[in-house]
Amino acid sequence: SMHYMLENNKFAATLPALVVLAAILLLVLLICYGGKKRSKLHIIAEIFIFFALFLCAIFFSGVNESYYKFLFIFLIVSCTIEYSLKVGLLICAISSGLIICIDLFSAGKSAVNVYFENDLALSAMFLTVALVIGVYSQLQKQHIAYLQLDANTDGLTQVFNHRYFYQILQTTCQQAVADNSPI
Repeated sequence: SMHYMLENNKFAATLPALVVLAAILLLVLLICYGGKKRSKLHIIAEIFIFFALFLCAIFFSGVNESYYKFLFIFLIVSCTIEYSLKVGLLICAISSGLIICIDLFSAGKSAVNVYFENDLALSAMFLTVALVIGVYSQLQKQHIAYLQLDANTDGLTQVFNHRYFYQILQTTCQQAVADNSPI
């Protein structure tokens, strides 16, 4: 019935495109003018907009028959790398839950939903990708921390080196100037 409505009403046919365009514009504004240090609310708003965009793509391309359910993988990967394994798993759980709910509530009166099995496999893939990338990101962060410590300490005495002293001095001076306070 929604497909029939979209075909017979010119405004209704352009409405999905306008909604998606507005969401993309809002997302671009959030990213461009959000600054380097984004607040938690800013990050949640970005993730929510991505969820909305992906759900629009799914709903306007056949709901439970849509081939765009995989789009959530991009959000899972980016959040897992940028934030943490926990955030990636949370996004994975929400994405999987949304896909399963779409299947359960839009299947109609038929006794068998042929898309449900594929979507369970897609949910398992979401979980696998989030876990693999999350563990890899944690290992990478640990390795970077080790390399930074190794670069800033003397190998023989394990005392901070000359380079570290000048880095801390520069950071302290910049902070003092920014706070208008003595060193």
